[in-house]
Amino acid sequence: MSYLPSHLFEEIYFKTVIPRVPYCTGVWCCCSVACFTEIVNLHVKARRIAHKISKNCLEHEVLDLIKWQDLEYLYKRRLAIEFF
Repeated sequence: MSYLPSHLFEEIYFKTVIPRVPYCTGVWCCCSVACFTEIVNLHVKARRIAHKISKNCLEHEVLDLIKWQDLEYLYKRRLAIEFF
């Protein structure tokens, strides 16, 4: 998907992947830190592909460049919504 323009990649990603994040909270609460880290790394990789950012760019720099929400934030937000 790296050949797609950034706006189209983001549209596909946010319409297919991110909506599934809230539905996975029951699974994520039981997964190991290593497993969650792997999922987060895939999210960062998607950011790099969407905006054609070099692999040399550090993860926190990618987060600063692109204003996508962290998966951890989305996960905690969904837990809060379900709790309340």
